[in-house]
Amino acid sequence: MWPLSPRRGRNSDRLALADGILLLRKDRGPTSFDLVALVRRLYQTRRVGHAGSLDPFATGLLVVCLGRATAVIRYMEDYDKRYLATLRLGRTTTSQDLTGETTGGRPPDAAELAALLADGGRALRAAIDAQQGTVSQLPPLHSAIKLDGRPLYSYAHRGEEPDRERYEAKRRLVTVHGAQLVGWRLTGIAAEPLEIAVAYHVSKGTYVRTLVHDLGLSLGFGAYCLALERTTVGPYSGGISQAGLEAEIAAGRGAGLLLDPASALGHLPVIELSTEQGRRIAHGQTIPVSRPLPDTAGGQPERVQMTDPRGLLGVGILTRGAGETPILRAERILTARG
Repeated sequence: MWPLSPRRGRNSDRLALADGILLLRKDRGPTSFDLVALVRRLYQTRRVGHAGSLDPFATGLLVVCLGRATAVIRYMEDYDKRYLATLRLGRTTTSQDLTGETTGGRPPDAAELAALLADGGRALRAAIDAQQGTVSQLPPLHSAIKLDGRPLYSYAHRGEEPDRERYEAKRRLVTVHGAQLVGWRLTGIAAEPLEIAVAYHVSKGTYVRTLVHDLGLSLGFGAYCLALERTTVGPYSGGISQAGLEAEIAAGRGAGLLLDPASALGHLPVIELSTEQGRRIAHGQTIPVSRPLPDTAGGQPERVQMTDPRGLLGVGILTRGAGETPILRAERILTARG
């Protein structure tokens, strides 16, 4: 188990344990930074970070790390994520969501709408299925990706155009592992007659509102993201609401909400060390490893989870060459050893 450290000062009896991972369910409105600030205040600790932000209009799971658990955030960067996106067909916006200004698009007429929904939404399903796979995605202008030291949204807010060549260089390959039509409803609004819900399973760095925008273009009408809920981040799902968190803290149960940071490392192979090996690794030494090893990329350094009889020790780098004894060194020690 993760050794949890005491907090001193006011309410220290209620907040004796403030190292771990908190699963927080974000409502529409606050920023991810707002919720980090809330957690800092409630748990009385400055060491708080999150594993992937959500836009203010978005909802769902925000993984927040407190205290020494902030050290595992870097190991969550490659997590896949799942979202439920609700889009409106009929127009495009500057931000690709409901907060932006209209830039184009048109609503389907009655015949086009009937064709989209015919045969159980066959045309919709085909367009959504076609989004799966690895694609080159250009981050939206309303995003925090930096260009020349400035976030892209700062250009949009000032009405400036970024250098197109440098902007295009921000393209990245992302993977849509799954895209599935969940359902639709007729809105009764002539300009935006159809709402569509799509479940996405995506790799790190994927902008789902851009997938929504691209889906609208592929259908020929344009679309924007009306609502976006993140349902999973790597192995994590669920989460407690802001109101629920405040109630649990007030009742003195805040520490019980925190997960062991080792839960963030389950995707890494495990190497079990002896007590002496753990001590040496914790003091910066490299050690040969002769015991049975997890499968790793032949000859390539591999990131692994290190444990010893006391539990999680940290994350190490294993180097194994052909015919050579594998060598293990620490990348990050997460638990102190004497």
